[in-house]
Amino acid sequence: MMTILVIEDDPDLLVITSKRLEKIGFKVLSASNLTEARNHFESALNNLDAVISDLFIGTENGVSFFEEIKSPLSDTPFIIVTGDSEGDPRVTQFASSFANFYCLEKPFSSESLRQTLQKARVKTA
Repeated sequence: MMTILVIEDDPDLLVITSKRLEKIGFKVLSASNLTEARNHFESALNNLDAVISDLFIGTENGVSFFEEIKSPLSDTPFIIVTGDSEGDPRVTQFASSFANFYCLEKPFSSESLRQTLQKARVKTA
């Protein structure tokens, strides 16, 4: 079973996204902040198939987390989820600079989530 780390500070969105991923066959590691995300990342690094992160996580930033982990992350897909892709200019810059960085616009459907995972070459069930 493939494993995805989901980082989202909105508890309802975290549950919805996790359930959507579980429904299409993924094991989900959930984090509501970057401290939890770092703990999951360190313990599951070699078993992560993708990371899906909100752009703004409380006072922290998903793009900054990508910068922090991009070396150990290697080519593992990192999908930033945002309702405002212009909220951080690095979103556009990274999407064109890193082959493993993707953007998914909120609100998103189960189908657009599946399509983004396929684009990122994450095998879905």
